[in-house]
Amino acid sequence: MQSVLHLVGFSDLKLMKSFVSSELTWLFRNQFAEIFLSLVIMLIKCGFLLSIRIYRCFILDVEE
Repeated sequence: MQSVLHLVGFSDLKLMKSFVSSELTWLFRNQFAEIFLSLVIMLIKCGFLLSIRIYRCFILDVEE
């Protein structure tokens, strides 16, 4: 185990664990931000399309 740590460049196991946990936290934050923004954009698009359909139904009802 010690030789593997030296090959990677980590001489201290605690240092390696803190580095890995900080990298995972950073990756999770980026993924969360991307997913959140994608959901917001999708909801805006769905709301826009729904409002267009409601408007069309309203116009068709008025014409009849």
